Amino acid sequence: MLYAGQEKGCTHCPGLFDRDTLIWSGHGDDGADMDLSSLIRRLADMKKDPMFTDSTCHLTVHQNDTVIGIHTVNAWRPDPSAPFDGTAMIGIFPMKGESAVINLAEKKAEGGQTLNQIVTDGVYINYVDGSRTEVCSGLIHTDGRAVIIKVRKD
Repeated sequence: MLYAGQEKGCTHCPGLFDRDTLIWSGHGDDGADMDLSSLIRRLADMKKDPMFTDSTCHLTVHQNDTVIGIHTVNAWRPDPSAPFDGTAMIGIFPMKGESAVINLAEKKAEGGQTLNQIVTDGVYINYVDGSRTEVCSGLIHTDGRAVIIKVRKD
């Protein structure tokens, strides 16, 4: 849910019952205009993905306060020790905005597997901004911004 002006980066919360005009520009870095509507649209589309109808999310904290989320479809794993054989969304969220290199072999997923067993080397689309994100030798890099990729095992 958005409150009036949040799609433009407004931090001022106008009153509900009094006239309180919003300033619609100049909320970005160095007073530049900010428009979050395309990001909001991409995240809303991602939320509508059918994988979210029956899935589980696991969060862990990595070095430098980077949160890693693994959102997996429940149907792929009737047994916790079964290998990954489905669809997952992997999110990397640097809480301090610092760049980090994540070694996927060091991160455990549900069922004792490591993330590099789920996320194979290759190029993925970052659902946050549409950019390309590469996993190479079991490593993924973030420049301080969130990365969300979709993984499918067929």
